[in-house]
Amino acid sequence: MSTRLPTAEEARTLDIAPGLPVFSITRRMLSEGRVVEVADPIVIPGDSAILDYRIPLTR
Repeated sequence: MSTRLPTAEEARTLDIAPGLPVFSITRRMLSEGRVVEVADPIVIPGDSAILDYRIPLTR
């Protein structure tokens, strides 16, 4: 995940100001340790997003 300014197309699509930062997220879906889906990039406005996720920790 990173933050950046949107492209002109992203700003139009999201109906946001061009100077408003966005989150750019890569999502990987795993099943039994194998990647089964990748979404890159997912772009969401930075001023109205709440990111809530889990990171499993192993010993």
